[in-house]
Amino acid sequence: MNVSETTYFCLSARDGSSSQPWSLVDCSPGGARLLVDDPTLVPDTFTLVQKGPVVTLWKCRVAWRSDTHIGVTFEGRRAGPA
Repeated sequence: MNVSETTYFCLSARDGSSSQPWSLVDCSPGGARLLVDDPTLVPDTFTLVQKGPVVTLWKCRVAWRSDTHIGVTFEGRRAGPA
């Protein structure tokens, strides 16, 4: 995955709120670390949308939070054409 050519957004799994642009810092097959504005406002579960040549939806669960980052585990993935 080429991080520089993709954009990531969060869609809450619960409240239907608008998407939030976040920065992907690290990514592995099982999860990711994201730079976010306010980690306390991130829901425990959400869908992360990766926009690029192919749109990928990642079902995520927050594993940890710091002052500026969250760590998530991937619970599922679905991809389709952009």
